[in-house]
This record gives sequence, C-alpha cells and structure tokens, in this order.
Amino acid sequence: MDHQELRLLEQKPSIPEIESTLKRYSILPFSTKLVTILLNNTIPETYHALPPSVKALITSYLQCLEGVGNLLAKIASFQTLSIESKPLLQLYFDELIHVFDGSLITRLVSPSTSSVQSKEIDKLLFKGKTFSICAEIFSKFDLNTENTIFASSDAYLGFLSHCILSLYRNESNLTIVNLYIHSIKSFNSSGLNHYFNLIFNEANWVYFTKSFNIMKSFEKKELLTQFFTKFLNTYVRSNLSDQSMNGLFEILEFTHKNFNQRLIDQIISCLNTSLNLLLAMILTRQTDIELYSLAKKLISNWGDDYTIKAEPIVIQKSRTEFLIYLFSFKQGSQFLEKIMGDKVFLDAVSTRLLSNSNSVKELGILLANQVCEYSGKEKIFKDHQADIDLNIRDVSIVSPNQSPWAAVNAPTVEEPGMEQINNGNLQKAISRLSVTKSVTYTSDSDDEDEDYDDEDPTIGPRVKVSRPIYIKDLLEYLNADSKNPNAYEMIRSALKHGPTLIRQKGNFGNELVHFSEDLMSTIIGLNNQFEDKDFESAKLNFMIAIIVANPDVTLHLFKLLLVGDYSLQQRMVILSAASLSVRELKGFKDSAVASSFKPLQFPSKMLPENVHRKFQEYSLSTQSITSGLQDELMQEQSQNAQEKIHGGKVIRISSGLRKKTTADKPKIAGFYKLVGSRFFFPLISVWYEAGEIDIGPYTPIFIGHYLSTLTLILHSAYPSALNLNEMVREMLLVVELLVKRVKLDEVQLVESIITSMMLICDIMDGHYLITTYGDFIFLVQKWLENSWERMIDERLKSLSAGLLLRLSQLSEKFERTLMDQVNGFQEY
Repeated sequence: MDHQELRLLEQKPSIPEIESTLKRYSILPFSTKLVTILLNNTIPETYHALPPSVKALITSYLQCLEGVGNLLAKIASFQTLSIESKPLLQLYFDELIHVFDGSLITRLVSPSTSSVQSKEIDKLLFKGKTFSICAEIFSKFDLNTENTIFASSDAYLGFLSHCILSLYRNESNLTIVNLYIHSIKSFNSSGLNHYFNLIFNEANWVYFTKSFNIMKSFEKKELLTQFFTKFLNTYVRSNLSDQSMNGLFEILEFTHKNFNQRLIDQIISCLNTSLNLLLAMILTRQTDIELYSLAKKLISNWGDDYTIKAEPIVIQKSRTEFLIYLFSFKQGSQFLEKIMGDKVFLDAVSTRLLSNSNSVKELGILLANQVCEYSGKEKIFKDHQADIDLNIRDVSIVSPNQSPWAAVNAPTVEEPGMEQINNGNLQKAISRLSVTKSVTYTSDSDDEDEDYDDEDPTIGPRVKVSRPIYIKDLLEYLNADSKNPNAYEMIRSALKHGPTLIRQKGNFGNELVHFSEDLMSTIIGLNNQFEDKDFESAKLNFMIAIIVANPDVTLHLFKLLLVGDYSLQQRMVILSAASLSVRELKGFKDSAVASSFKPLQFPSKMLPENVHRKFQEYSLSTQSITSGLQDELMQEQSQNAQEKIHGGKVIRISSGLRKKTTADKPKIAGFYKLVGSRFFFPLISVWYEAGEIDIGPYTPIFIGHYLSTLTLILHSAYPSALNLNEMVREMLLVVELLVKRVKLDEVQLVESIITSMMLICDIMDGHYLITTYGDFIFLVQKWLENSWERMIDERLKSLSAGLLLRLSQLSEKFERTLMDQVNGFQEY
C-alpha cells in the first residue's frame, strides 16, 4: 500500500472505502503510519458509524505492540483535556476493550518476539502501566467500566492470568512467560492468587511445573512463598481429609528441595495447622542429611531467647506444632535419636524451661515429650498435664487409591452433627443454614400470653407453636422453611426460649455439645429481613447462651469470624458475644444478658406467671461496659493530668465513694485456664491468620471493636488467669502495630488503643512493664505527646491525658531506678 492509499483514510472516506482499504492492507507488511491514521482520523471521525466487521479490522491492526502503545498514549493525552472531550474518550475506550481480548497476548508474543519487545509488553500489560493510566483517566471522566477488565485490579489480574494460560497453550517461550508471572506477583499483594486459581487443577498444573523447573532458585522460593501463604493458606483448611492431604502431598512433593528456614517461617506464621502438616509431609522427601541440617536451624530458632521474647505466643505454638508434625514422620528412626542428643535441641528445650512464661515452658515440655514418644523412649515429663492444646492430626503418608487430583477434590466428611462442607467452603454451609425469614420477639409460650394484649384486632390470631424442649428443636425452628405457615412463630419461639433452654442443657447430658457448632453457625447466619427492633438483642443473647453453656464452641466461633462470609454487623456481634460471655463466666452480671433467660433447673416447664412484664428493648452493645471500665481505670489519673496540664484543681469525688464493678465467683471452676485457651488466644490467632484486615472505610470500627473485645477478655482474666503475662504480651504486640498506623480521625480505634493500655497499666506491676516493655511504653508515650492536643473529642482527650500521665510516671520511676542502680542503691 502506497502513501496515496494511506492518505485516502485521512480525507474523510466513505465507510465502503475504509473497509476496502483496510482489507487490501491486511496482506501487506505492518505500517506505523496506518496505526497513526486509525487513531487520529478513523476512530474520532467515523468509529461510531462503522459496522462491526470494519471495527474488527481496526482492532486486528491495533493488536500489536505499536498499536497498543499508541492507543494507550492517546488515552493518556486526555489527562489535560476538559470533561467536554468525554464522548471522544468513550470511542477510544470502546476500541481498547476490543483490543484487550483473549487473542491479544498471542498476537503480541510470537517465536520471533525479541527480548526488547518482551520487556516492553511486560511494562505495558503485566507491570500495570495500562491499568494505572486507564484507571486514572476513566476515574477523572467518570467513565463506566463495569463488566470490563478495567473495572477493578482483580478483574485486570484475572485477564492477565488468562493471558499467561494462553501463552502456555501456545507453547510460548517459558522464559518470557516466567518474566510475566514475576510481574503479576509484583502487581499487588494478591496478584498471583488469580494465576494459582486458574492453574491449580489437573488440566493446567503441568504448565506450572514446567515454568517452575526452569526458574532460578530465588524465583522458586518467591513463588512458593506466594503459593503457600496466599493461595494454599485459604485452600487448605482443618477439615481437609487425610486422603486429600495425601493427594496434595503427591502433587507438591516435587518442590521439597526449595524450602529454607525463611520460607518455612513464613508458612508457619499463617497459623494453619493443615498447612503445617502438608509442609512437614513435603519435607520428608529431603534426604536425612538435608533434613537434619534444616531441622537444627528450625529448632535453634524455636529455642532462641530473642524469638521467645519477641514472637507472639500463637506463632510459637504454630512453630511447635510444625516441628511435632515433622518429627512424627520420623518415628522410630536414627534421625530422632540423633536429634534428641543434639546440643541444639537440648539447649532449645532448656531455654524454654528457664522462661518466666508458662506458655513458653509448656511448648518446650510438649515438644520434648513428643520427641521422646516418637523415639520409643519414656517421656521426660511423664507426669505433666499440659494446659496448651495442640491440634495434632495423626496422618500417615500413603498413596491415594485414586489420582491425586481426584483425592484432593474428594468430599470432606465432617464429625457427626456437623454440616458437610466440601474443601473448607464454610460460606456455603452458612448459606445453607441461613433462613429467608426473620422474626419479631413477642412471646409465644404458654406462660406469657401478655404479648397478645396489644395485638392489632384487624390481624387474625397468631398460630401458637409448641415450646422447644430439645436442642434439635431449636435447630429445626431456626431453619424453618419460609414456605411453612408456622415458620414465623417457630423462629420467634426459638429465639425467645433458646437462651434459657441452652443454659439448662449445658448442665444436662451431651446434647448441647453435639449441636453447638451447628447452632452457632445457624444463629449467626440468621437475617433480620423484617427489621424487627429486638432482633439483634435476641440473636446476641442466643449466642451468649451457647458460649456460656459450652465454652469450647469459641474455637468454631472464631473460625467463622475468620472465614465466614459475613457483614460487618454480624462480625461485630460475634465479637460482642465473646466478650459478654467471658464476663458472665467470670461472674460479672450484665443486666441485659441476665434478663434474657430464666435461671431454672432442668426440666424447665413452668406455670404461667400472674404478673406480666413487657419485654423491654435494650442494647447489648459492649460500649457501655467499656465506658464503665474506662471510668474505673482512669478517673483519678485523668483529673490529675488535667490539673497538671491546665493548672488549678478539679473537683473530685472521694475514691471511697466511687463504686467499682466487681465480679461474683466464676461460674466454672476452671475459668483461670479456660479464659486463655478458649477466648483470648484463639481470638488473637484471628489477627495473625487474617493478615491485613481491610473492609474499606469500616476497618477502624471493626479493628477497634476487636481490640475492645480483647480488652474486656483481659479484664475478666485478671488476676487469676494462668497465662496473664502472655496475654498482656500478645495484646501489646497488636497495639504496637496499631499505634504505628492509626490516624487521629479513627476515633473508635484510638479509644480502643487507649483503653487497652489503661487496663494493662492498671493490672500489671509498673516495674515489670517498664523493664520488659520499656521501648513500647516510650513509643506510646511519644505518640500521645504528639497527638493529645490534636484530639477534638473531649472524652478521648481526657482519657489520653490520664494515660499519658500514667506512662510518664512509669518512665520517671524507671529513670530513678536506673540512677539509683548507678549510684549503688536499688530502690523500687
């Protein structure tokens, strides 16, 4: 095609002339001039009137490196234009969508593609230049990108992952493919998840193995880090069967030589017991020499004094769990005999036994005893009763009786009484347990006819349903089909009488234990479609009753908090239920909870009451409890601070006249053990398992409520909890992360941080705090000094002033102690 024919496209040709010209050009060599004319003339002037066949020709000419680059530059030029140019931008956007289709990548990458061209394609597509430019321009012009690959970063990453798969199937150069995979990894923190979701199946996994085998060592480790911590961590859950675990092992055992201590530590930090087990299974494929060298490094880190003091106890627990799994596959071998006598192992156990932390000691004893047992030796600490539970599964490495992929996808069989959940998909189970209708909370029982006094006479009489007398009745009522004419009354009756029945059953037989998890999943998934004003209160009371009657259910509850597909409100209710339950178990009497049930002995049938009382609306928010705790902890300190800062005297009430909240005797004898193992530490684990908590603008509210829940649990744990020091340590680790990133306008989160620090200062010895956590105390003190005057909330400012004074006193006391020690006097 000569320049004269090209000029024809610049001279406002007719549509037939455009089509014929483009068709003739399709058999000729590529021309940059044609790309320029299409972008500068054809698209702006005639694109809206062109038939699909001509648009397809334009798209085919732009699906080259020069075409994509120039089209993107044209769109970027709109940054300096006014909003009046939006219609023209829409034309270019329409063409961009056509260009970025499934065939683009195979047209860009061919056997003749040079290294320079590959890198340019990488920069345009896989490193995100196209997406970032388009996102900025389309946002400025408020362009509708729904249902396109530019709608979100996830949609664009999904497109890129399919591009990778197309390159695999086109047998493209794997070096180029790996370059693009590396760029996807850098796109954002979850970039490779889309790739793994696409590739982790029987049909496509062979492509991954080919790519993996030609990667450099550091690239393999980076890829495995993403694969295990981001993808498998959500795929491999605790309910995966032994058969599925062995299937995964067969699929992944080829990676066994690529695990070093750093990568293993990252996987352990996921706090996923099944992932720890899978990793241990894979490492058994290393030679004894390789594995022994690696095991010594892991044991040394496990027993390192700095790690013990700095690492959260939940991660130390996961680390111990992994080592036990690893050694379990070497039972009765010389390998373990050698480990038991190694100085590294003996020193690590000794370091833990010398710790002041009971939890740290427990983990040392557990590992030492387990190694002895696996070696066929008598346990060193044979009379020891462990206070820490490790969920160790007894799994043997055996070849599945089917293909490994069939084993991985096999249905999971739950314990009796549990819903069947395939491959850990808890969200689907919750969905099945949810009902489509919700209820109001007037009474339906035989002894509470007063609720009918105010009925609207225009409405027919309500159907009475029998009062539930078994836990399975509650489940049946809560899951009533909306088509059932009695569904409304059944659900209402379950919510009204559930708290009383559940508490009675808690002391009678095993029925509640058997149904607790199903009951908890069902009540959390229950929706308030009729917007009944008492719904949330009744739902929360129901959850509290389950937890108080069977505290072991919290392990399931916090798993739902982590993996369940719930709204912010539902997650807040889960946290509130946990904090209010532990307070009741400690002996605190919160009136709203106490009024939700009748303290009757089983059996529970009663005669009607003569004096009727209306069911009053109340809020079970923990905010009032937290506020009361703040007042108790900091009233005097806050007044002192205000005096110190502003001068003058603040009128105050005598401390003897202030009434403090006190708890009765705990409801259960082992509360001092249970508060840590069933409430505090499982909830702390959620923080680390979840990674970065991000639910948009509501994130500070949720994290603030999470921290307040931990604070109330810690308050209930004082002073008798076995692991009180460990709880404080774990709390401070979380608070430290939050202090470094919190913004002052995130009022709920700031208040939760201050409240938690107020409590810790109140229940812990000042000398212990300042000598053990001095750096952190100084960090919080500096933060408050820099933030106090900029706080606009008066209550928050008052609380901050009190905490700042308390921390300043601790710091001054510490400095005096150091000076006394220097001068030869120790006084504290």
